[in-house]
Amino acid sequence: MKKDKIIFLSAKNPNTRKDWSGIPYFMFHHLSNYYDVEYVSPPAFFLLRKIGYYFSKAFHLVTGTKYLFEYGFVLAWLYGCYYSIVLRNKKGYSFVFSPAGLIELSFIRTDIPLVAASDCSVLQLVDYYPSLFNVSGLSKYEIENIERRALKKISLVFLSSAWATNFFSSHFGFENTFTLPFGANSVSESILAKVPNQQKCRLIFIGVDWERKGGGKVLEIHRKLLELNLNSHLTIIGSVPPTGIIFDDRITVINHINKDSEQGEAEFTSNLQQADFFILPTKADCTPIVIAEALAFGVPVLTSRTGGISSMIQDGYNGFLFDVNDTLGYALKIIQLRNNVDLYRQVSENCIRSNQQILNWRIWAASFHEQIKKYLKN
Repeated sequence: MKKDKIIFLSAKNPNTRKDWSGIPYFMFHHLSNYYDVEYVSPPAFFLLRKIGYYFSKAFHLVTGTKYLFEYGFVLAWLYGCYYSIVLRNKKGYSFVFSPAGLIELSFIRTDIPLVAASDCSVLQLVDYYPSLFNVSGLSKYEIENIERRALKKISLVFLSSAWATNFFSSHFGFENTFTLPFGANSVSESILAKVPNQQKCRLIFIGVDWERKGGGKVLEIHRKLLELNLNSHLTIIGSVPPTGIIFDDRITVINHINKDSEQGEAEFTSNLQQADFFILPTKADCTPIVIAEALAFGVPVLTSRTGGISSMIQDGYNGFLFDVNDTLGYALKIIQLRNNVDLYRQVSENCIRSNQQILNWRIWAASFHEQIKKYLKN
């Protein structure tokens, strides 16, 4: 049967797993099972971005606050002009799909229906992510108006958590949303539940942003386990810990893994397969893909009660939620699970079940397709 044609419109490249944790890559390839998908890439705007960088620097020097050029009117308007011209010549397409693309869609002009997906509103992250503290009133005004303009044009938005869906409803009054969790970008070939290693406790932490993701808290949890006479071994992937931290042979740091390569994917998979616990005491987050990946390998997740994480982790079922500073709580829960192998195995089974039934890109694409048929055909 002939597939409907759709446009995949995004500033994030779906041909690599490096952009936005690989989410556009997996969306593109799984949607291709249902649609004839054509990627429309944006211009780079190198010179403009360079000017914007220096303008933002000068703005901060003068006002003491941040101007977010990447989420400002100038770039949004230019995206709109460019994409409007490109789409003018596109005929016979069912809809335009844009992941994390409210800025790209805000000034667009087209008769083709627009569909978006995201893990949050950018406005939702202001004063929540540490990097978005002290944002200027001007930037907040521009972000608010850009996102409101986009939502007036969009037919349907898929959001990865109830946390994000509730914000779109309560703040913007936008009800054309569907909560649809993202999948795991690495999938285990084994469906067998794990049991904890009794010789050593193997912890894994994965995160690029050391400070926001709670890297310091991970080290505290590791040290508390050692103080409680547990043979804890910690693997850190993706972050470069601050200088001055003393490491020993119980801590392994892997600064970067290129998951676009077979070797990198194999290394990443191997580390998750060997882990007993995935630890993510994050200070602020939406729906981290690494949680879905840990679940896919049957690794119990211990993480923070923040953002959209509760849409991924059911406390006591496939993982455990803690206040961000409760490092002792993390340590005691790890010891409890290691001492109760049956409970650990049950949680591991639930992790795998969560991946197979919910946090799965195959499930995501099938659910997306069903909702599109219901919504856009009406």
